[in-house]
Amino acid sequence: MISLTENKPLFYAITLALAGVLLFASGLGAEQMSFVSMDHDMQMIFYQMLLLDLFGSLALDRIAEFLFARSKMRKL
Repeated sequence: MISLTENKPLFYAITLALAGVLLFASGLGAEQMSFVSMDHDMQMIFYQMLLLDLFGSLALDRIAEFLFARSKMRKL
């Protein structure tokens, strides 16, 4: 498995997708696209859930890597 910092296209795609989600959730992108913006309380809940998802998936990845060992790709 290749790390995220070594896989530049995947890193750029994830960064761009995260920036888009944050832009539309903040209301700046919603105004440009004529979407209905969320109120402040809903934005805070959305940001908290986004951070929980991000760090939770990172924690689960590290736990699974620890339990099931590191995988190394064989050279062909």
